[in-house]
Amino acid sequence: MKVLITGANGFIGSYLAQFLLKRGYTVVAAARQFHADTRQLLQGAELILFDLLDTKAMERLVVKADCIIHTATANDIMSKNPGRGIELSA
Repeated sequence: MKVLITGANGFIGSYLAQFLLKRGYTVVAAARQFHADTRQLLQGAELILFDLLDTKAMERLVVKADCIIHTATANDIMSKNPGRGIELSA
């Protein structure tokens, strides 16, 4: 089974991606950026640099997956703009 996880650089998304990788799932991890330690944890996953709030990029994204798990949420910077934070998280 192929799973796409948004927010895969965050605490929940990276943990979930690592959990699924260890159980034999094919994981596509999407995030605006990946820290070096997250890249290390997610070896074996396909990493996609992607901003969910970039609608033009969203139109071009093509990922075939059996399941999408959305864990992207507003960080401390994004939360300063409530509208954008809610748009990302919802």
